[in-house]
Amino acid sequence: MKIDAELESKIQAYLDRDLPDHEWQTFHELVKADETLQKMVKIIALERMAADMALKNKLRENLRAEELAQRRKRVWLILGLVVFASIVGTVTYYYKDPGKNAKHENQITETIHDSLTTDQPTQEKNSIVVDPPPRLASAARKNYTVIAFKVGPKSVDTDGPDSSKYDLAALAFDAKNYKRAYELLQTPDVDQRMISIYLRGHAAFNLGKYDEAARDFKLVAQSGSLNKESAEWYGLLAELCRVPLDTLAANQLFDTIKANRHHKYRKDAMALKKVYAAFLKGIN
Repeated sequence: MKIDAELESKIQAYLDRDLPDHEWQTFHELVKADETLQKMVKIIALERMAADMALKNKLRENLRAEELAQRRKRVWLILGLVVFASIVGTVTYYYKDPGKNAKHENQITETIHDSLTTDQPTQEKNSIVVDPPPRLASAARKNYTVIAFKVGPKSVDTDGPDSSKYDLAALAFDAKNYKRAYELLQTPDVDQRMISIYLRGHAAFNLGKYDEAARDFKLVAQSGSLNKESAEWYGLLAELCRVPLDTLAANQLFDTIKANRHHKYRKDAMALKKVYAAFLKGIN
């Protein structure tokens, strides 16, 4: 929707309440009476909020990058000290008892190896982490259905726009602007937290952020909200699209859905499991 520059300037002043009282009230009445004008106000208000969120996210990313750099320096410093201390201690003992050369060489090797691998995650028992084949991820994405999210009854309040982050994100999502919806919900409003996280999971899924989508859907499923069954199903689809694929997490979701005979996605999950089972058979 193209907005005239002069009208946009007027709307900006309206949103900032920079107009004289009588002029602001007159324009406000026009907004309430004109649906097209309401949409224009929504769009500009949404764009302003998105710009603010983008700036905040950029600052947050810069802080996280600095913190991560400092943390890495500390880790490598500690790692270097541990390795150095281990080598010095072992070499010192070696010269006291030269007859145990082979034993001490093995101890040095094991110490260095352990120190270098302490930060590597340990896979849970019976978990296989592999890259999912294109066919499996494609089948998961084909099973995904874009849903519509309800928006609050008012998007322009009597005192000006005051839509919640969820309402603005829902409008952006329905317009297929998944990136804006995702950014708006990085810090959900407390009173709409679960539905916001659920919507953020869908936005992340459509952006290809399957790790984050799986995390958000898991939070909703564990909360016992009204969207529990939907969150389990979409969480399963996100798990099957993740790279690498964690078969333990996928198996748990398949089992959870299968165990509920009245689960509304049980039939779809069992059909998808045939593709998944063929994939598992190929890696075993």
